[in-house]
Amino acid sequence: HFAAERLRFASEAEFCAAKLRQKARVAAAADEQFYASKRDTWHKSDRALPEAEGDTNLAPEERQVMKELRSVLGAPREIQKAKVKDLLIRLHPDKNPGCTEKAKQLFQFLQEQRRAVLGL
Repeated sequence: HFAAERLRFASEAEFCAAKLRQKARVAAAADEQFYASKRDTWHKSDRALPEAEGDTNLAPEERQVMKELRSVLGAPREIQKAKVKDLLIRLHPDKNPGCTEKAKQLFQFLQEQRRAVLGL
């Protein structure tokens, strides 16, 4: 009697787990379908951006900052803000004690360029 009951509940539990996995797959597919078009829109605009003419006068580190800023140019505002925040944290002079002067220059450059490139 106990073994039969255990088998019945085990199969119900397996059924419930399978149903949850199926719901998760359906939700993931719906999310992918919804967000794919939005993601494609800003990724395509990112790839289409040429380097600015004035970039040849910049130091390699400054060119890298510009490249990272341009990478989110067509992205939603939240993604742009997150990228700028990440760069600000990475380039902050306090986070780079070995080269504070260079970090200070890059940090100030980023502050200027985020307004010019992204309008943030």
